[in-house]
Amino acid sequence: MPDDDPLSVPTTGILTIEAWMRPDDLTPPNVESSGYVHWLGKITYGGGNNVEWAARMYSLDNTEDRANRISGYAFNREGGEGVGSYFQDPVQVGEWIHYVLVINTVVRDAPYPMGYTKIYKNGDQRDQDSLAKLKIEPANTTSPCASPPRVSAPSAPVASARWRSTRTNSRATASLRTTTR
Repeated sequence: MPDDDPLSVPTTGILTIEAWMRPDDLTPPNVESSGYVHWLGKITYGGGNNVEWAARMYSLDNTEDRANRISGYAFNREGGEGVGSYFQDPVQVGEWIHYVLVINTVVRDAPYPMGYTKIYKNGDQRDQDSLAKLKIEPANTTSPCASPPRVSAPSAPVASARWRSTRTNSRATASLRTTTR
């Protein structure tokens, strides 16, 4: 999906990424770094990074003891380390998981002075983390919203994904549907 302002956190200060995912392989062959795939995100590397957010799943055999951890991250434009929320439960091949990541820079209070990331699995909130941990200030970039090209098609197909960028008086929605195996 091409770049579109409603897919960027700064448009309204709140972005919700919702997807049904079904891992078909718990040890995907083409992983990044310590053993994970970004299966969805607004990320462009090389020639000037344009990084915003990413949905990630760690391989069963990753090197960080994060077996099949499913997470969502917010980044500064330059990339590098991001602030992420996660859940880490046993995952079965072919199991459908309802994934929701919220990145919120509007709600600012003592524990979250710059906002937060929050993640849900199958409707239950599982984690929430402060963007202030790493001074994350999401930017609106020109990156497309997709499975990043430097990673092969992930072994965690997305049945459908929906992004919602909301604020009190403004709302924008973009949707993407892909086929599953």
